[in-house]
Amino acid sequence: MDEDSEALEEIIVVGYGTEVKREMTGSVTINVAQALQGKVAGVEVTQNSAEPGSNTAVVVRGVSSMSNNNNPLYVVDGEIASNNPMEELQPEDIDGIQMLKALNAVSIYGTRASNGVVIITTKKGLETNPEAIEKFNDEISDQIDLKSWNPDTPYIKILEKEPNADLAYSKYLEIRDEYSNSPSFYLDVSDFFERKEKSAIAIRILTNLIEIELSNHELMKALGYKLEYFNQYDLAVIVYKKVLELRPEEPQSYKDLALVYEQLGEIQKAYDLLFKLYNGDLLEKDEDERFNGIEQIAYVELSRLVNKYGDKLKLKNEEIDKFKALNTDIRIVIDWNHNDTDIDLWVVDPKDEKAYYSNQETKIGGHMSEDMTEGYGPEEYMLKDAITGEYKILVDYFADDVQKISGPTVLKITMFTNYGKPNEERKTTVVRLDKEKDELKVGSLKF
Repeated sequence: MDEDSEALEEIIVVGYGTEVKREMTGSVTINVAQALQGKVAGVEVTQNSAEPGSNTAVVVRGVSSMSNNNNPLYVVDGEIASNNPMEELQPEDIDGIQMLKALNAVSIYGTRASNGVVIITTKKGLETNPEAIEKFNDEISDQIDLKSWNPDTPYIKILEKEPNADLAYSKYLEIRDEYSNSPSFYLDVSDFFERKEKSAIAIRILTNLIEIELSNHELMKALGYKLEYFNQYDLAVIVYKKVLELRPEEPQSYKDLALVYEQLGEIQKAYDLLFKLYNGDLLEKDEDERFNGIEQIAYVELSRLVNKYGDKLKLKNEEIDKFKALNTDIRIVIDWNHNDTDIDLWVVDPKDEKAYYSNQETKIGGHMSEDMTEGYGPEEYMLKDAITGEYKILVDYFADDVQKISGPTVLKITMFTNYGKPNEERKTTVVRLDKEKDELKVGSLKF
């Protein structure tokens, strides 16, 4: 977003992964502000002097100056705060922050919001007071500038009226400014041109979304999946670096970036990122055990890297001995972009046996990974010695509690035959999941 734009009515800041240097001086207010600065356009911090405790002003363009003399209204977990919560909260306490400009704020709260409203959602509040937060979100939904995704997208209907793809692209350029307040607009329109077999246009539209630099990690994940699908790995690296910056505490951020590094020949970088997952560095902080099982998936991917690209890696002998060749006939992996979403991978083999979370070991030797009931996956099916026939890939889109600011849930399916062998073949496909549905077929492979 253009940080100088006066049209910006509201911004959303994701608070995960913010870092506060312990040697920082001054109040907690500047700690939070500096954690936000650089992660979203338009946040500035000013201090009257270099002395600790000196007067600090936090300025968010489009919102009035936040200082002791010109305070905004604060809403924490759906309730109006009586004081400045920035004096008590640390960045790691915050799940997200929304900042409403005075024009929209006054329409909701009257003149007491004439300096804008800072809306804070805390991690604790999501656990203890979710009803109040949901009610508040409903009350302000009409004021939010970033509109929630609507599966009945009006702009696609406009483009479909055009007689050919060239005219549709001209129409896209004409209506782009009108609908760009919906971040998924670019994904939707890119899909439209892909269906028209205009991949070059689809990729061009996706690059517009990169330039916006939204601090929405779920949208960025969906964008990364699409760029992988189009084999645009140099662009996907930019996107996944952004996701890692926003969500450094989530293992999937490292995995996504590592696998794209491999596609670009950056094998050591890929290995180093995956080894963080295998070594358990991040899982030590996973108190809710949301990511159990991802270290086994990292081991599989590390074993492939070591045995396929060993001459490009700087490894000790004990590291080389640790990762044995897999030589697996079939490997299928699913990932998805929305947090707090449960998607189950099912694979039906040629003997009509279904591998899934309740049947993790099949008669022909298929193995299903741990069931990921939260987070973003991955879930994995592996078969060392495949039999001839078709392997049907289905998913059960079981639950999704995510508000769709960033669009629909996007699923990435990566299919391998002869995984880790010289004749390995890989195919990536991307599927949108608009609503819960049992037994949705998302692909198949023949062996």
